[in-house]
Amino acid sequence: MQKLNKWLLFINLFFLQIYLIRFQIGPYPTNLQEILIALNGLTLLISQPESLKNLFKHKTINLFLGLTAITLIFSASGLIEILNNLELIRVLKFTLFASALTFIFLETLKTEKAKDQGLLAFSLGAAAFGLFSIIINLLGFSNTHDYRLIGVMDSAVQLAFYLTPALIFASIKITQTKEARPKKLYIILALFLAATIAATRSMGSIIGLFGALTIYLLKGSKKSIRLILVSIGIIIAAVTFWTKILPAVQTNYSSLNERGEIWLVATTLIKENPILGLGLGQFESHFALNAEEILNKPPLDIQPLHPHNIFLLFLINYGALGLAFLLYLAFQLTKNPLQIFNIILLYFFIHGLIDSPFLKNDILILFLLAASQTIQPNRAPTP
Repeated sequence: MQKLNKWLLFINLFFLQIYLIRFQIGPYPTNLQEILIALNGLTLLISQPESLKNLFKHKTINLFLGLTAITLIFSASGLIEILNNLELIRVLKFTLFASALTFIFLETLKTEKAKDQGLLAFSLGAAAFGLFSIIINLLGFSNTHDYRLIGVMDSAVQLAFYLTPALIFASIKITQTKEARPKKLYIILALFLAATIAATRSMGSIIGLFGALTIYLLKGSKKSIRLILVSIGIIIAAVTFWTKILPAVQTNYSSLNERGEIWLVATTLIKENPILGLGLGQFESHFALNAEEILNKPPLDIQPLHPHNIFLLFLINYGALGLAFLLYLAFQLTKNPLQIFNIILLYFFIHGLIDSPFLKNDILILFLLAASQTIQPNRAPTP
C-alpha cells in the first residue's frame, strides 16, 4: 500500500492539470484532480495511519487553513459581506485540495532524494502538458489573437506560471547533478520548458525566472557567468519595454494598462476593510460593482478574478493576517535562499507582483509546497 500511495502521488503530481477535466457526481461538481487527491489521501491513511498525528505539525498548511477558517468565521458573522457564494465555494475547494496534496507530499516524500523524485514527476508532467498545449495550438483549437501559446481552457500567463517552477527545478538540478544520464535528462527538460515558456510570451514568468535563478547563480559564480546574466538582463529589460511598457504609453490599451486599473481598484476597495479584507473569492464581484465608479470610465478588463498582485490578493482575501503571512514567508526566504523550494517560492513572489498563484489548483499546490519547505525544511539525510 505504501508503494501504491507513492505512485498515486507521482501520478497526481504528473497530472496536476487534470483539474481541467470537470464533471459532476450527482449534484456535486468535481474534477479528476479532486478524485485522485481523495484516493491518494485514503492510501496515505491506510499505509501510514500515524500520519494523522502530524496533521498539525506542518506550519504552512496550518497557517494557511487557519487564515481560511478565520475569514469564514468573519463571513458567517456578517463582518464580511459575501457577494458571490459560488466563488467562495470554488476558492475554498481549491484551498482544501491543494492543502491536502501538499500534506500527502510532505508525509510521503520525507528525504531530499524522494522530494526530488516528486519534483521530477511534476516537471515531466509539466513538459507533457506543454507539449499537449503546443499540439492543440497548432491544430487551431486554442490560438489567441496574438499567437501566444496557451493551455487548454487556460491562458498564456497561467500556463507559464505552471511551467516555470518545473524549469527552475530542472535548471538547478543541471548544476547539482554529476552523472551524465540524469544530467542529460535535465538539460533536455530545461531546454524544452524554456522554449515552451518563451512561446507563451509571458514577461512576468520570464522576469520572475531570471530573477530567481540569478539569485541562485550569483553565489560563487565566475565573472563570465555574471557578464552573461547582465547581458540576459539587458535583453529582458529591452523586450519588456518594447512589448509591455511602450504599448501601455502609446495606446493606453495594453495588459499593463489593464493591471494598472485593477491595482487602482483593488487598493481603493481594500481601504474600506484593510483589517478583515473582502472575503475569499469576492474580488471579482466587488470589482464589477465598483470599478467604473472608481475609474470614472468602463474598465479595460471587466471581469478580473484576482487583483494581479499576490500581496493585494492575500490582503483582499484574508485581510491584514494574510499580508502578515506573506511577509513571514518572505522573511523565511532569507534564511536559506539557495534551496530549490526557496528559489521556486522566490519566483512566485517576483511573478506575483503582477499575477497570482491563488485561484488555480495546480499553481496553489506548487505555492504551498514551496512555502512549506521554506518554513520547515526537511533535514533528514539523503539516503
